[in-house]
Amino acid sequence: MTIGLGIDTGGTYTDTAILDMESGDVLSKAKALTTRDDLVVGIKESIAALDQEVLRKVSLVSLSSTLATNSIVEGKGGRVACVLIGMESRERMPVTHSIEVDGGHYLNGTPQAVFDHKAVASFVESVKDEVDAFAVSSLLSIRNPEHELHAKKIVEDLSGLPVVCGHELTSKLGFYERAVTAVLNARLIPTIKELLIAVKEVLGFYKVKAPLMVVKGDGSFMSESMALSRPIETVLSGPAASMVGARYLTGEADGVPVDIGGTTTDIGVLRSGMPSVDDEGAMIGGWRTRVRAVDVMTSGIGGDSRVMAFKGGFRLSPSRVIPLCIAVRKHPELMDALHQTVLKPRRLKSRIHNPDNIPQLAEFIKLSKKPSGAGMSAIDKNIVKALEKGPMSIFDLGILSGFDPYHYNLRHLEAQGVISRIGFTPTDAMHASGRYLKYDQEASILGARIQSRVAMMSVEGFCEAVMNSTIERITESVIMKLTAEDSGHQPECKFARRLMELASKAEKGKDFSIILGLDKPIMGIGAPAGAYLPEVAKRLSTHLLLPEHSEVGNAVGAIASSVVERMEAVIKPKKGQSASEDCPCMVFTPDGRTDFPTLDAAKDFAINYSRDKVLELAQRSGAIDPEVDIDVDDEYGDFGYGQGRGLYIGSKVIAIAVGKPDAKTIHHNGAGGS
Repeated sequence: MTIGLGIDTGGTYTDTAILDMESGDVLSKAKALTTRDDLVVGIKESIAALDQEVLRKVSLVSLSSTLATNSIVEGKGGRVACVLIGMESRERMPVTHSIEVDGGHYLNGTPQAVFDHKAVASFVESVKDEVDAFAVSSLLSIRNPEHELHAKKIVEDLSGLPVVCGHELTSKLGFYERAVTAVLNARLIPTIKELLIAVKEVLGFYKVKAPLMVVKGDGSFMSESMALSRPIETVLSGPAASMVGARYLTGEADGVPVDIGGTTTDIGVLRSGMPSVDDEGAMIGGWRTRVRAVDVMTSGIGGDSRVMAFKGGFRLSPSRVIPLCIAVRKHPELMDALHQTVLKPRRLKSRIHNPDNIPQLAEFIKLSKKPSGAGMSAIDKNIVKALEKGPMSIFDLGILSGFDPYHYNLRHLEAQGVISRIGFTPTDAMHASGRYLKYDQEASILGARIQSRVAMMSVEGFCEAVMNSTIERITESVIMKLTAEDSGHQPECKFARRLMELASKAEKGKDFSIILGLDKPIMGIGAPAGAYLPEVAKRLSTHLLLPEHSEVGNAVGAIASSVVERMEAVIKPKKGQSASEDCPCMVFTPDGRTDFPTLDAAKDFAINYSRDKVLELAQRSGAIDPEVDIDVDDEYGDFGYGQGRGLYIGSKVIAIAVGKPDAKTIHHNGAGGS
């Protein structure tokens, strides 16, 4: 019997689940708050809440994490020097140092210029003490990687630092995107290495002697060793695990997984058991990459979204705050502060046009980490000093620190992770109304009384309106995702937006209403899914699949996947030979260009090469007895002649290996273990 442990570190919660991988039964599960400054703390707390007897039987561990995605979005990671060969970068690059040198290749794999190895050596010598890794990207290296490989050897010989080449990560065209992918991969190496070492220490603490796998952005597994060399492939692993978890827990191959977390809601599509994938490459933190990852829409609405009340109304913000019902467990003194605010609420200024600038009566500021102090204003330093005593309202903080709470913006300290807000959220609205009672209901009720008074609504009406607004936002996001899937475009014109508004709110216009019918069920993932998604499904005229253990669906997905590896080879006819039925051809692989006298010989080579290489990759990732599927896509063009198949343009050979991970194989390959 194989027992697996899945770990998912989300933006708000860290989920763990122990799975009997033969029967499919969830044997134990737990949740803990994610500790953003040190993910390991949250992982340790979540594992501690599992059945310890079952935990000792675990023989395989898999991790999905927001770390890679967040590191890119927040501009964190190692210092990288980039060597660009054969082309100037016309756009910015996320690097510390870079150089452009002669070299690169044409589409047929022949050099366009002599590689300037002296310039590369001089550059490496000048920056090697100022960076943590190197990235190398050469023009059309996917057709011939020789210049990238030459540069890699120079860097390794002179610096001993990690080197990432563009052709190692993708076989797609796009010099700039390939270079960005290589740079981001190099930046992530020390970050992911630190995380994996720390996770293995936690597993060792709990005496879990099992290899560690990592979920890739397409939902498949990769071994620890592969993750260390190709960490860029772990971006969007959290949403990918959610898609896999939805498929596994519902047993359905087609559906719309909707994962409602504390910070965001992720929406994807399952077709024939596979999540839709962005073949062009994931867009992460404004950078277009060539990383194959699930195509999800992330909406800035979640259980911990900030609810801002103002005179006569409220609105939801994509900003995340810590719910009152959760915060009082760690800071019980806040309960007294809430009671005092209910009895003696402060009077708010009435002439504030932007709701974001209205201080919230049921909100508190807490110190998240103590900064170095460099570049901080005197007021900022006063704020940090005052918060060392514990959380306090912005009004009390203003008095102690010397700022006007209506005009001094604290967002720069939030962005730096120095402070966090505690406040009223949709999670609190659910607690106050009695629909969800996992944490402290009294704190939520007090917060609802304070906020509803400002909004000039009853407590019941206020909570209902907050939950309904959340449902509308989720419904709208599902419509936008499916519209983009169908047409490739988001609804932008006023007419389209009006139709979407009527559908998401289940309202009637002056003379008509909109009823949308989804052809697939909605699959609920996340702890709040049961509270929000029944109404979302109703408004979209479909049904909701809310499986058992959906609250830890990401952790289940993290351990329920398979190893999947891809390999591509491209075949092109030699110049002027495409009219021949069995023309001379060139085959382009990650190892370079190989010439053949006939198309048949070229296809035989490409198929055998792709099969052997993809099997090797799958086995390195820990797959046992992987199965290989090979697809050959031929392209012809008649160019207006209309005779037969037309001229041969080329072929793409795609090999995909799929297999379940095997603990013994992974241990034998030295890819894991505690």
